[in-house]
Amino acid sequence: MNCDSCERAKKSRMTVVERYFEAVSAAARAAATDADAVVLAQGSMGPAAERLAAIGVPVLASPRLGVAAAVTLWQAARQRP
Repeated sequence: MNCDSCERAKKSRMTVVERYFEAVSAAARAAATDADAVVLAQGSMGPAAERLAAIGVPVLASPRLGVAAAVTLWQAARQRP
C-alpha cells in the first residue's frame, strides 16, 4: 500500500469535524512558513490549535481569548456597586 492509499484510508475513517480540523491545521502549517504568528479567528477553528503546538510560531485562537476577555469584563461588572 503506498502513502496516498494510506492517507485516503485514514481520511475515510475521519469524521467531518476531524477532516475540518485537519484542513484548518494543514492550511495553518502552510501559512506558518512565512508568518510570525497564526490566528485562528473563527470560533469553530479553535480546537485545531491543539494540532499546531509545534509549528514554530505562536498560534492564537479566538475562543480562548474571547472567553478570557468576557470573564474579565464580567468580573469587573460584578465589582461595581
